[in-house]
Amino acid sequence: MRKLSAFLLLLSVLALSSCGRGVSISYMTVRAANDAQAILSKDGVAAYKETLKYYSANGNVLYEYSVYMEKNSGGAKPYNVRECHPDGDIYAYEGEIYSVKDGKIYSILQAFGTYYDFTEKYTRGNIALDDCVFYQLYSESSGGVTTVAYYSEMLPETMAKYSAMGVKPGDTIKAVYELDGENVARKITYFIRENGDETKERALLCRQFEYYSEKQDEFASVPSLDKTVKVQIIYSDDHVQTFAIPEGTFAGIDTAGRNIKFFSDAEMTVPFDFTTAAAFDGMKIYAAAD
Repeated sequence: MRKLSAFLLLLSVLALSSCGRGVSISYMTVRAANDAQAILSKDGVAAYKETLKYYSANGNVLYEYSVYMEKNSGGAKPYNVRECHPDGDIYAYEGEIYSVKDGKIYSILQAFGTYYDFTEKYTRGNIALDDCVFYQLYSESSGGVTTVAYYSEMLPETMAKYSAMGVKPGDTIKAVYELDGENVARKITYFIRENGDETKERALLCRQFEYYSEKQDEFASVPSLDKTVKVQIIYSDDHVQTFAIPEGTFAGIDTAGRNIKFFSDAEMTVPFDFTTAAAFDGMKIYAAAD
């Protein structure tokens, strides 16, 4: 009985040390609540927008972009997505994928994947920093908002990804979530602690979220499919893929990470220039594995 009591006391101490002050809120519970599928399955939520700001070591905004996501008709294309960057946008809308850059609209030919494959990566609602193993530091509530802080060691692959932003070996992460009553994030801020020192802490990334009861007008510039042209990709093994894309757009190809080279001639001597070749009916693009 004495051993059991000692064991239970030890468990209590460990529980307190792992969650710090405040109520314990599981990191995995918070991540599950902020999965895009979970968010968009809620009554009264038709769409949401996330704005991400990355910061340099001196506190300046290095880069900012946003991701908007809304419910679609379901099936193989359950979501529409718009990702906005300073130098261009990406649209996944009603089963078609487009990008806009330098004033040109590219119809992205889904040569090695599907619309569902493309949009599925957005449904997880996470970034590389979220893949670390987090432990709770503290939680506190005020005005209907619960603030929860977690910390983690830096995974080698995560450190490599953010090294250009001044992240170094030995640095640790503190993630501060501002949550509503259903653990849905209004804001997430990631801090880097130099060599794990909490007195040397700086913001690395801030993510802010907006939720909408109705779909927003984010896809007005998406081209119409009322008038299309036929474009073919012809592979070196004679396999042919045929696509119908909006007239007046340029052809782009999603290779899903495969090393493929594209040419404008059957002899495969002239590289295909995606930036100058506006799509026309009967266009042929020749392809071979690199």
